[in-house]
Amino acid sequence: MNPMKNLESLATAIGKDIKGIKEQQVTKDELDAKHYLTENQTLSLEGNRLSLTNGGSVNLPTVLRSSEYRISKSDIAGNEVGATATIPINSLMNPIGIKLGDVIQSFNNNSEGADEGYWIVTGISAQGISVRKIGSRHLYSTYNDAELKQKISALENRPSFDTLTPTQRDSLRGENGHSLNATVRIEGSYRNGSTSQLNLFADVFYDGEKLTSGYTLDYYYRGFGNNNWGVLRNQTPDSTGKFSTWSATQRSGGWFEVRIEVNYRGLKTSA
Repeated sequence: MNPMKNLESLATAIGKDIKGIKEQQVTKDELDAKHYLTENQTLSLEGNRLSLTNGGSVNLPTVLRSSEYRISKSDIAGNEVGATATIPINSLMNPIGIKLGDVIQSFNNNSEGADEGYWIVTGISAQGISVRKIGSRHLYSTYNDAELKQKISALENRPSFDTLTPTQRDSLRGENGHSLNATVRIEGSYRNGSTSQLNLFADVFYDGEKLTSGYTLDYYYRGFGNNNWGVLRNQTPDSTGKFSTWSATQRSGGWFEVRIEVNYRGLKTSA
């Protein structure tokens, strides 16, 4: 055996290894150019391809892309399908294990109910979670008519004037503890398609007693071909309450409407 020959062979082999190691080395500038030294790199998902900002990418098997359902603590801004947003990871109720392809539900209350938004995770970085809107739906609130029913019940069960105590009655009366009420009567006949002379009466009551004099009224009328209100003021009815007459010659058209405003001892009422 020749010892020198063996040493020469060993030196040659070591030289080849050192040359190979040097060929595999890269400089810091080369690493920076390829973003290998970036502390936080962004992942993005397009279709089935998962990519890094340095250009590296991989096609994901279906089993790895099984999405999880996440819930946002608040609304995510963006109304249209396709809108994008970036949200902080702590804005989710269940953020542990968040990954690309997961679906996030957002929720926003409004006067008509609630709006739900559905977003897919498209990127995860130190700055937050990138999402894209894939759909939405509106949940209408159930109509609650409890308050309306209470008001109707109160009206239906209100006491009549006859069931009130004297004190309660006085509290409902007008000035100086008095009441004034009135109704309108139209008397006439309809025969063979024609209306006879019409007599108009006012029945006026002061503290429950019918008045035969001492009051005046403003008299509003329309109809018989005239759709605009006419008025005759300060009319004084006779003792029967009659305050106007419409003869057959004054009539044309098919309907007639009357309204009065009565004045008596500082009180006013209408009918």
